[in-house]
Amino acid sequence: MGRDIGVIIVGIKRVDGTMQFNPNSQTLIQERDILIVIGQTEKLLILEKIVKG
Repeated sequence: MGRDIGVIIVGIKRVDGTMQFNPNSQTLIQERDILIVIGQTEKLLILEKIVKG
């Protein structure tokens, strides 16, 4: 997902508090996950719109 938008997802904080760093393209994003993302502001806003649906 990140590559398609132009951002880098560097980590995911799961609802149980565990962290997954450097997720690959096969990693599933689950409801209520918190994404740690690097990118240009406009790209981050695009990601936010996609995630919020």
